[in-house]
Amino acid sequence: PSHPPPQDSTLSEDSPPSSASPRLPGGPKGSYPYHTLSQSSDELLEEPGGAAAGWTCGQVGQWLQSLGLERYVREFSERGVDGPRLLLLDGAKLKALGVGSSQDRAVLKRRLKELSLAAERERKAREKAGKQREKQKKKDQEQR
Repeated sequence: PSHPPPQDSTLSEDSPPSSASPRLPGGPKGSYPYHTLSQSSDELLEEPGGAAAGWTCGQVGQWLQSLGLERYVREFSERGVDGPRLLLLDGAKLKALGVGSSQDRAVLKRRLKELSLAAERERKAREKAGKQREKQKKKDQEQR
């Protein structure tokens, strides 16, 4: 007398998922994304202006506020001035952006020069680091 196995097998197939389900509500993993997020935002703040080329419009706004020029934040963000664009601004473009005061333009130009120098320095440092990483990779391969 052969018992019909289908019933039995469906039972055993159903049980593993239910035993695995306690792992689903991502336990410690659930809080992990937040952890990495907070870390990366700290890194952005620590980089001294060199990351300007990667800034968003919002970060440009924060930068303006840090210079005490928050009155230009709206104008800049409405024109979509992000990091790369910020680094391209000169006196005429600043005037076009509504920076009417020559004193404010002077401050901005000086700061922009610092930012672009820092960005340049960082780019070189990154290239150097990249080359060193390449060297290290080759070394690792040779050792194998």
